[in-house]
Amino acid sequence: MRFTKKILTMATCAVIAASSMVGMSASAAISGTTSTYAVTPELMTEINAWADSLYTASINGTFARAISYSSDWYSDLGDVEILTRLIYAETTTNSSYYSNEHRAVAWVLINRVNDGRFGGSTFRSVATAYDQFETIRGYSGNTQSQNIERTKNAREPDLSTSASKAAWKDAIWLACTLLSVSSPSDCSSIFNKPTGITNQLYFSGSNYVTFGTNSSGGLTISGSSVSNAAYAGYGVVTTESAAEANASTHRNIYYYK
Repeated sequence: MRFTKKILTMATCAVIAASSMVGMSASAAISGTTSTYAVTPELMTEINAWADSLYTASINGTFARAISYSSDWYSDLGDVEILTRLIYAETTTNSSYYSNEHRAVAWVLINRVNDGRFGGSTFRSVATAYDQFETIRGYSGNTQSQNIERTKNAREPDLSTSASKAAWKDAIWLACTLLSVSSPSDCSSIFNKPTGITNQLYFSGSNYVTFGTNSSGGLTISGSSVSNAAYAGYGVVTTESAAEANASTHRNIYYYK
């Protein structure tokens, strides 16, 4: 297991942490190609130090600052802050499941970067692709008021409780990890794929979709036939009844189509 970026020094972590708050990028693309450096304990120390510095900046009100809505409200943010806000906002409804949900969202991002059909081959391009992650870009079919509401959790992260702070800190750590390694195998050696999560490229809020059955007996989500549908940490669901039975206790359903 290798990675292409040079191992960060503590000083470099501080520089990156500062630059991420003023819109500079530290973008990385994950791929299956051979890389240069192993995932080492030293690398993990640097990732943890970077994440800790950003969490401190969040508590101080800089990294997690509230941002007023505009169609490109995210454009001045660094890559690590965009990823943090996306991972956090896509999973905040049911905070008791945030660890599995965060990791599932991270794997969807990894899968999309590797796939290449979802806006580009970097995390920034995938995260900000048109009509993809509603918490970042909104949706072209929404009204402006709907997009203001749908992007609110990302634009105005709530750090008022110990649970929300823990969820935000975890999202920071995952974002730092994604930008510090270069392959899916590196990622899987650092953080797990929750039960049921494999190659999924999509997810939807489980309370915002309808489940059904196609002519072959397979599961449909909002009218589309899907495969590998799963709830993070629970596992794969193959029937309409199983999908419906678990919808109330899981934020998102993840799937491939």
